[in-house]
Amino acid sequence: MAAQAQNSGPVISVASTFVAGLRQGAGGNWIGFCPIHGEEPGRSSPSFSFNEETGQWHCFAGCGAGGLPQLLKRLKKSDSYIDRTMERVRPFLVAPSQKKRTSISSGGIFITSYPLPEKILGLFEYVPSELVDAGFKETVLVDNDVGVDVERGRTTYVLRDLHGTLAGIIGKPNDPGGGGKYRVYERELVEMGFKNYHINNRRFFWRWEKVYPGIYHRQEDPGPIYVAEGYKACLWLVQQGYYNTVALMGTSMSDTQQMFLERLGTNVVLCLDNDRWGRIGTSKIGYRLRGMDVTVMRYPCPELKLQPDDLNKTEIDEALGRPLTMRQWRHLYHEYSTCERPAPLGDQP
Repeated sequence: MAAQAQNSGPVISVASTFVAGLRQGAGGNWIGFCPIHGEEPGRSSPSFSFNEETGQWHCFAGCGAGGLPQLLKRLKKSDSYIDRTMERVRPFLVAPSQKKRTSISSGGIFITSYPLPEKILGLFEYVPSELVDAGFKETVLVDNDVGVDVERGRTTYVLRDLHGTLAGIIGKPNDPGGGGKYRVYERELVEMGFKNYHINNRRFFWRWEKVYPGIYHRQEDPGPIYVAEGYKACLWLVQQGYYNTVALMGTSMSDTQQMFLERLGTNVVLCLDNDRWGRIGTSKIGYRLRGMDVTVMRYPCPELKLQPDDLNKTEIDEALGRPLTMRQWRHLYHEYSTCERPAPLGDQP
């Protein structure tokens, strides 16, 4: 362990247990050897960045990014170990400050007010077979905490705040016919003993805890952030190599989601579904983000390919390699241009 790490605070003290050669850099960032793909001092160059203030990390060699809970999970630590560790260090983690591009949160806007223990996920540890049958890789599903609520017959998705802290669970009925609505678990968690639990999922993006650290830690242009409508579309883009993808969990954008994108300060590519409601959502979101560089996924066959997970790898590369400007998109779908001015939304579900 480096001498610098030995004399640091509790967050770096935890990280140095797993990350060899940690050396302090700028802005609260530390650089070390990635423990996920097994870098070793003297045998490779360090490619792992860790922030002592937020607990966020990023591997420049391609292992991904996330918060401290995700790092411990990737290192095969038990849920109980993760919970004990986070309980110890959470008082020392701070929400990122207000500086654009270097950090984005103020007053805990992007941090959950009701942190949940990781041990809850032990109830949903099975991989959903219907998604595997649909072509999703088990490694992608596991890495994104997609599970199964066997008792209630639902596929589960996990919401995390920007620190990577577990904030909520959302379930969708495993209906072979494709029906059934997504359910935000509140009553279910209260029944588990989490009194007065409440969450507004409109104050989150799905997967933002993985995307933000990668953009935050990169010195060069990190490229765009891709905004999908739902979980499956988001996962499909991630599996095809577009790691910086988040999901709105709907066709509208809340004030908090808009604030996150604006403070992130990178280009945005809208990848909503290519049906009526997806197009209306694209028009309204494009209007809300009119001060940013916003483009739209170019569907190869507008009337047949209705969502990103209808596309194969070649089609996705083409669709995202040559996205439409908002002006081009409005010309193509001019009937939706009159829908662009959004009504006040706030953060309501």
